[in-house]
Amino acid sequence: MEYRRLIKFGNSSFVVSVPKDWLRKNHLEKGDMVYVSENGSNELVIVPNLPQQERELKEVTINIDTKPIKRIKRELISAYLKDFSIVTLTGKDLEKQAGDIRNIIQNLMALEIIEQTKDKIVTQDFLNLREVSLSDLIRKMDIITRAMLSDLSLCLEKNLGSNMTHREMDVNKMSYVILRVVRRGLSDPEYAKTLRISPLQLFELWNIGSQLELVADQADELAQEISINQLTQEQKTFVKSILERIEAMYLQVMKAFYTSDLGVAYEVSALKSEVAQLCRQERKSSSLLHKQKAVDPHYSCIIERLIALGKEVNSIARRVYS
Repeated sequence: MEYRRLIKFGNSSFVVSVPKDWLRKNHLEKGDMVYVSENGSNELVIVPNLPQQERELKEVTINIDTKPIKRIKRELISAYLKDFSIVTLTGKDLEKQAGDIRNIIQNLMALEIIEQTKDKIVTQDFLNLREVSLSDLIRKMDIITRAMLSDLSLCLEKNLGSNMTHREMDVNKMSYVILRVVRRGLSDPEYAKTLRISPLQLFELWNIGSQLELVADQADELAQEISINQLTQEQKTFVKSILERIEAMYLQVMKAFYTSDLGVAYEVSALKSEVAQLCRQERKSSSLLHKQKAVDPHYSCIIERLIALGKEVNSIARRVYS
């Protein structure tokens, strides 16, 4: 047994040196990562590398007979989120639904078809969760979502519905991966150590990721409504003004998230009621202008989508300050 003296480092930390022979034996150099854990005997254990456990190959079979495509989609996504490595879909009518099923599979990150016959599709999940960075996924989701919000105004002049849907699907893909990482991190202690974040931080990142997915979803729904309806120039002007407000709110609230600025989050949250009030005033004045008891239902739907989008952006602010 060797003895080492604790050395004060900074205001609240201490460091201890490790034997040079141990470093050489484990091929460790300056800057390399080691892992420290406390065992049940009040001892600290330092290991050069966490043991790489082989992933358990879990398999499940989904019979699609008599099931609508929405039910099949739910079961397939459920298997994906529960970390099944091999998912086999079987059924007499599989050939008829094969195209729709392939579309579902393509929207799940790293899930690939490895075998297909007239009555069977076999998929394998090739995602390595140890190589996934939650913070990187959040930033990628943010980049796509802010681009969607920026492009919503363009939908007033040209149809970008299909383009927006594809981007919303990309956000969905990443939100599923975040949920898988969180589930694994809470159920697998060894995997949780590799994340180097607390269970509370895991929950908070999942919360933000889920909210980003809801914002992207609302942006896509709004893009579809705008693209299929003919608006007057006055209506376009109003919608654009609200979109600019919501985009500004989103940029501010994500800045608050990255910098943990509660003050900015509170300010953004206060703007939600302003957006809702302006939208309700527009709906009322529009109906009076046309001497109708109710505003045009298509325009009214767009107004409701604007209110919903503002609420979802505000929900990010609430998650930041709470």
